[in-house]
Amino acid sequence: FVQDASLTEKNYFTEKNDLEKPDTKFQQYGFTLGGPVIKDKAHFFVSLERVIEDLAQDIAIPSRPDLNAAPVRETRVWNTLVRFDHQINKDHSWSVRWLRETSPQYNQIIPSGNPALPVTQAASREEDDLDQTLAFSLNSVLGNTRVNTLRFAFTQEDVSFATPAFNANGRHQDQL
Repeated sequence: FVQDASLTEKNYFTEKNDLEKPDTKFQQYGFTLGGPVIKDKAHFFVSLERVIEDLAQDIAIPSRPDLNAAPVRETRVWNTLVRFDHQINKDHSWSVRWLRETSPQYNQIIPSGNPALPVTQAASREEDDLDQTLAFSLNSVLGNTRVNTLRFAFTQEDVSFATPAFNANGRHQDQL
């Protein structure tokens, strides 16, 4: 799925404040692959997804029109899933899966206060986010009326918010 600025119009506030149209885009693509490793015994599955989104954000400050702007918030997402299933015998099977998402965001404009007050481009920030989950399960049939499932899981979330250029070292590696 691909959409770029040539397919969109200026939004209401960008038009009203006579600002240059932001260079927006949205791209989403990926693949899945799965199949047997050993027929009727072991199977694998892999999924990879890439999302690139450059979303326009309007800054409209009626008392300071010189600060009005239409910056673009950049989001670069990688989603990965790997899974393996194994049927040990008719009564026992196990599986393991790993999910990983990275989603750094650049040039975020976040209004602050209650009620939310507009902020200027100088108040932009960056977010770096890494989420991972590793899960293991063992299923055992213990008779005609009993089944036991044993599960272990590990989850990690590593997120940071910082001033612009904080994530600059990884920025070019994340973009295609």
